[in-house]
Amino acid sequence: MNLSKEQLKQVIILLLGALLVVLNQTMISPALPVIMKDLQIGATTVQWLQSGFSLVNAVVIPLSAFLLGKFSIRKLYLGSLTFFIVGALLAAWSPNFYVLLLGRLLQGVCMGIMMPMLMSLLMLIFPRESRGSAMGLVGLVIGFAPAAGPTVAGVFIDSIGWQGFFLMIAILTIILATAAFFTLDNFTLPLITLSLLTRLILIYCQLFYLPLVCYYF
Repeated sequence: MNLSKEQLKQVIILLLGALLVVLNQTMISPALPVIMKDLQIGATTVQWLQSGFSLVNAVVIPLSAFLLGKFSIRKLYLGSLTFFIVGALLAAWSPNFYVLLLGRLLQGVCMGIMMPMLMSLLMLIFPRESRGSAMGLVGLVIGFAPAAGPTVAGVFIDSIGWQGFFLMIAILTIILATAAFFTLDNFTLPLITLSLLTRLILIYCQLFYLPLVCYYF
């Protein structure tokens, strides 16, 4: 792939962050029956933990091109992980459903920033002849993580509970954020890349999230 050691480290950090965030999209599924029992809520209400996550994600994605032009990559990556960590800690502490929902919404903000940033950075890091491989890696994360999420979460939720599981996610994210602070370069994306990214984001939203928003509203 003709990548230097530093570039390879950045790619690994970016992919691990995306994997953790996308896994979290479906990891909540095995915990829903237990959450309903613990917080005394119905099935219609508990589904907002998934629906709210997806809706916030859909709202934030169109804003990501502006954020990528406004902030450096390291600041934006660490900022998005901060949202994720705070959301996971709120979910781990959550004394009621509304605190848990707020935590999930904050995690949705992180995913809305993370995925467009991942795609644009890999386009810059990989040389032109290897960009197909880069998009393949993104596709692997997007395809594998949601499928594996419920299985992985089910194992941990059965052993440490759903609140302990969210706490574990927060700790893993803190470790990842620390590694990213010392690994990622502190630069902003060029305007040409941002222009292309804006088009890709709009197409992405129209294909995947516009139908979702119309369904719920």
